[in-house]
Amino acid sequence: MVFFQSMPRINKNLIKKHILTLEPIKNSKGIVDELVKNSSFALVCLFLKFVKEDYFTYGELSSFKMFFEEKRLDYINFLIKCQETKHNIQYCLSNQEDLLLKYNSIIGQLFPDYIIDSVFEHEIESNKFSTLLDREIAQLIQENKYSKFYFIKENCSENFYAVFLYNQYQKINIILYNPRIGLKKFLGNELDLFKETFDKLLKKGKNNYTSFRIKIYKEVLEEKTAPCIEAQAFYEILQNSANKFTQFINDKNYIHIANHIKDELAICESMNKVCYNAKDPTIFNIFINKKCELIHKIKNNLDVIYEKSFWIIFLIHFYSLTPELKEEKLCNLDSFLGKEKIYDFLVNFYNKKCSISHYQSKKITCLIIIHTYKKMLLFSYRIPYFLNLVSIQLNYNQIEEGKKLVRSIPKNIDKTLSNWHKINIIFNERHISKRFNGTFQSMIGFENIGRVQIPLIAKKMPTIQQLENHFLTSTNCNDLNFIKYCTEILNQNIFEYFKRLFDFSKDGFQYLYNFPFSNIFLQKSCPNLYDIALVYYIDELKTRDDQKKLLHPIFFTIAFAVELKEDSFQALNFQTGFLNTMIFSDECEKFQELLRRKMLENK
Repeated sequence: MVFFQSMPRINKNLIKKHILTLEPIKNSKGIVDELVKNSSFALVCLFLKFVKEDYFTYGELSSFKMFFEEKRLDYINFLIKCQETKHNIQYCLSNQEDLLLKYNSIIGQLFPDYIIDSVFEHEIESNKFSTLLDREIAQLIQENKYSKFYFIKENCSENFYAVFLYNQYQKINIILYNPRIGLKKFLGNELDLFKETFDKLLKKGKNNYTSFRIKIYKEVLEEKTAPCIEAQAFYEILQNSANKFTQFINDKNYIHIANHIKDELAICESMNKVCYNAKDPTIFNIFINKKCELIHKIKNNLDVIYEKSFWIIFLIHFYSLTPELKEEKLCNLDSFLGKEKIYDFLVNFYNKKCSISHYQSKKITCLIIIHTYKKMLLFSYRIPYFLNLVSIQLNYNQIEEGKKLVRSIPKNIDKTLSNWHKINIIFNERHISKRFNGTFQSMIGFENIGRVQIPLIAKKMPTIQQLENHFLTSTNCNDLNFIKYCTEILNQNIFEYFKRLFDFSKDGFQYLYNFPFSNIFLQKSCPNLYDIALVYYIDELKTRDDQKKLLHPIFFTIAFAVELKEDSFQALNFQTGFLNTMIFSDECEKFQELLRRKMLENK
C-alpha cells in the first residue's frame, strides 16, 4: 500500500490570502464559511478534476498536491464554485427526495461530461460498499472500457469521501481519498486491506452512507491486428539498430563496459552474424526471445531501460517504418496515457527531453516494449516454439504415422466447453482460455510452465456461441474454419489421444501428466496455416510396485502444422521432443530411453 501527502487544510487563512484577488469570493462570504466548516465535498470534486485533467495523462498520484499548488488561485475559486453549486441546487431541490436527480444536477453543473449512473444505499453492518466492490471489480475487468469514481456521503452529515477504481498497466488499483487525511492507494491483491480500512473509516462516523458512481470513459484508439511489415524490412531495421548501437558504444571508448551494455552488444553481434534472408526465421526468433527476456527483466527492475540502449534505438526505427506506426498514440497502450505519438515519445526519451518524471517515462517505455512485442507476435514469420523445442529425429515413416494421427484427432465440442475453465490455451502467445469475455492474458513464458498458473476469470461453462465470439475477439483471428477446428479439439481428449506416444505399459512404466499444468500452443504462421504444439507436464511415475512424484517434471512436446480450408484439411508436419527449459535429470534420461526403444519398434 502506498501513502501520499494530504492536501493543505482549507481554512480561513488560506482563503483570506486570496480574498482580494478573487472577485467571486467577495460575494460569497456565506459559501466561504460553509467551505471552511466542511470542505470535503469540494475537495472530492477537486480530486475528480485532478483525475480527469492530470492523472489520466501522467498516472502519478503524488502530483495531486502539486496540481493544486501550481494553480492555487484557480482551484480555490473552483472549490468555492463546488460549494456554491451544491448549496444552490440543494436549496432549489430541498423537497426532492430523489438523490440521483439531486446529485446529478450538482455534478452536471461542475462536470458536464460526467453523469452519476448509479446510487447505492449502504449500512455500516450490512450491504456495505466493500461488499459491492467485488462485483464492481469483476465488471471492470470484464468490460475494461472505463474507470469508476465514487462519491461516498455519510447520510447524517456532510462528510464526503472518494473511491477511485481503475485498471492501469493491466492491474486493478483502488484509491481511497479521505479529505481530512489524504490519499491511500491499494493494489488489486490488497483488496481485503482496502475493505478493512474503508469499513473502519465509515464506522467512525456511525452513520449509514450512500455511494454515487460515475463511469469515466477514456478514448482508446482501435488497435490494428498486425502492422504490415515485410520480413526483409524488419530484418533491415534490426541490422541498422544493431550497427547504430555498436557504433555509439565504440565511440564512447569505455574503459569498463557495464554488464547490461555487454549483453546488448552480444545481441547485436549475434544478429550481425546471421544471414539476413527473408525466408530464414532464425534472426527473428533470436530477437523475439531476447525481447521476451528483456520483458521479464523489466518486471523486476525498470533500470534495465535507459535512454541510449539498443532497445530504444530499435523502437524508434520500428515506429518509423510505416505511416500507421508513426501515427500510433500512447493511449493505445493504456487509457491513462495521453495522445502523444509513440514515436515522438521515444525520440524525446532517447534525447532525455520527456516532460514527465524519469520513473514514469521508464514505465511508459516498458509498456511500449510489451506493446511492440505483442505486435511482433502477429507477424506471419513468427514461429515461437522452434527455439524452445529440442526435437527428436524422426524418419519419414514416423512423421507420416504422426500426420495420420493428426488427421484422426477426436472431436468433441461439449468436452471443449466443459474443459475451458481449466485448460491452458495460448494463441500467438496470448493466453485465451479460462475466460470467454474476449480478453486475454499475456503468455507467462516457457520457463514458467508448471510454476505459474494463469488466474481463472470465468468459472462457469461457456456456450458454443460465447466461445466462438471469444475466439474472434481475443485472437484477432477471423478464420471461421480455424475457430471451428479449435472448438472441436481443444480439450483433454487431445492429450489423452497422443498419450499413446509415451505409453510404456509393456515395460511396466506409466508416466502420468498433470492436465492443469499442461499447455496447448497455437500459432498462425500464414493464411490458413497454423502451428499447434502440445506440452505435457509429466510429474508422476507409476510402476507395478510403486507410484511417486518425479523430482523434476518432464516437458514432452508434440508439434504439428495444419492447413485449414473450406473444403480440405491437411496435416503438413509432425515432430516430438522436449522443452529446452526442462531439467534433464536421471528420470528424464529413463523416459528418453523408453521413448527411443518404442520408436525403434515403430520404425
